[in-house]
Amino acid sequence: KGAGVSLAPSNFDALSTIRPRKGFEIAKSEMPFFRESMIVKEQDEMDIMRVRDMDDPYIDEVLSKIYDDVEELSEGARINMERMRMQLLSGNNGAPGISIGTADQTYLYDYDPSGAWLANNYVDISGTPTNKWGTTTAKPISDIITGKNYLASIGYNARYVLMNSTTFTELQQATEVGNMYFSLTGMPQVIVDGDVARTVIERKTGLILLIYDKVYADAAGTTHKFYPDGFASIVCDQQLGNLWAGTTPEERTLLGDAKVNVAAGESRCHKV
Repeated sequence: KGAGVSLAPSNFDALSTIRPRKGFEIAKSEMPFFRESMIVKEQDEMDIMRVRDMDDPYIDEVLSKIYDDVEELSEGARINMERMRMQLLSGNNGAPGISIGTADQTYLYDYDPSGAWLANNYVDISGTPTNKWGTTTAKPISDIITGKNYLASIGYNARYVLMNSTTFTELQQATEVGNMYFSLTGMPQVIVDGDVARTVIERKTGLILLIYDKVYADAAGTTHKFYPDGFASIVCDQQLGNLWAGTTPEERTLLGDAKVNVAAGESRCHKV
């Protein structure tokens, strides 16, 4: 919605000025579809029976972890939801979009085909050696304040700044951080550690610093960060959106079957 618009002046006994409605766009696309299954083979069942014959108090706990297939698959679904959320927050070179899947099946979503959002909401400092975070001459706090002020100019109240630990460590190299710590405390700071940098950032910008380091493994077993290196997102204090989990064909077909539990399908509405 952005900033509110003031009423236009009018004369008494005159017709009111017609205010145009704010424009909007409707973007339609198919939801991404993810599906895997797990089975317990007959040989597995025989091995389980044989193992349970052992006199070991930990056997049942270990087996319950190994064969908790519902939780294993449900966690995979939650990971994909989180991957898509974090891609939208960090962007691909700043552009809001999603790319998720494998070499055989990839879902691509571009939410800024004209580049209008990117032009006004993203700053790339990777090509400016004196400004790039990780250098002593960088001005990360000034960069964050610039982003906060821009959001304020279009009617949004910034509340958080999001990054991962790798980016946060690069930020600490800037002389600006040490100088601002000196201006706050009167104490020179030769080495800027994480606690000092957090204090300076939060006090100087008025934002809450969020360090997000969760990781996931893809289908090939390679570990990735949900939120990538080299990005920082300034986030407002309003709800950013909603997440809906769709109904799978299996859930739709088996719903109401007393012999099958499809509760793990989670077709309810989820908040981001």
